[in-house]
Amino acid sequence: MQNVELHGLDILPDEILIVILSCLTSFKEAVRTSVLSRSISYNRLYDWIQFAMQKEVRVFELNVPYHKFPNLDKFLSISRAVMKPPEDHFGGGLSHLTSLTLVKVNIDNEMIEYLLSNCPHLEHLCIMFDTDMVELNVVSPSLKSLIVCFCANLRTLTISAENLVSFEYGDVSDRLVLELKYEFQNVPLLSELKLKGGPCGSLLLAPSWHSCYSRQLERPLLDVPCDVRNNDLCLFHVYLACPLLSRFVVQFLYDVYPPKQEMATRLLDDYKRVEADFSDYHHQCLELVKLIDFACYPSDFKFASALLQIAKSLDTIIISPGNGYHGHDRISTVREQAKKLEPYLPHGAKLVILQL
Repeated sequence: MQNVELHGLDILPDEILIVILSCLTSFKEAVRTSVLSRSISYNRLYDWIQFAMQKEVRVFELNVPYHKFPNLDKFLSISRAVMKPPEDHFGGGLSHLTSLTLVKVNIDNEMIEYLLSNCPHLEHLCIMFDTDMVELNVVSPSLKSLIVCFCANLRTLTISAENLVSFEYGDVSDRLVLELKYEFQNVPLLSELKLKGGPCGSLLLAPSWHSCYSRQLERPLLDVPCDVRNNDLCLFHVYLACPLLSRFVVQFLYDVYPPKQEMATRLLDDYKRVEADFSDYHHQCLELVKLIDFACYPSDFKFASALLQIAKSLDTIIISPGNGYHGHDRISTVREQAKKLEPYLPHGAKLVILQL
């Protein structure tokens, strides 16, 4: 038999571990305790959920790699075991949730729909690194913030949330963005958007996919890959798609390896790489631009100068220098090159280059 070295709480039986959890005064203390015991972290996922129900927690965060959230039948079984009739309904203690974060925990769409329907106070939902989810339907009148990142097999995303203000979606895999179907049915308050990877390219190069909400955006944050910012027309699409834009944050991404030709071809299929003239276009609301990890390569400089052409109401542009490809130390060079943007500044605008 292989010898297994046990440490701390791992030598205790599960029954005693659960007693220890139940005696803790806060859920945060329970989470800290789980770091000391692999038994709690990896073998007692259902007990975590039961414990959260018993404590009627408001903020619930689960980061248990390679585990699956119980299906609806099992969840209802757990809920009935801790329910205090007649006050509670099948939402159990989780009906008090205001924030739910699931990292590396696979959960099916039926369970998400149930939680959203039975957690009337839920304002923040975050799902990250779910490897099983294919479909996600987010319907909630209370939700204000939604994060869905790195769910590699997600193919359909539907959102109907009348109070949703902030949405973040990210995908850093090689999967083409065209494989994901968006549907935003009711998001009248959505004004803050953060997109990473392919979805960012879809907003800039195929804005019609986002037309049901893009015109109300005020504070988008985009991680822009090189192939996208090489195309001047992407800024023209920002001008048309987001007329209420007041704050525009762009993070520059530099791949170690050139992007796949297939991705570049499909994203840019309908758009020619042309020199665009933005002199006749004036964005009325854009006041602040921040460029993060700006390495001032020719395509970066072209992107920034074209943006300044449109942003005639700009008050400040902030440059946060970056090293660019391969992480070479070239911050001082970037700072000097970025100063060459000054002639492109609209009248009265300030150029701020951050010290790193």
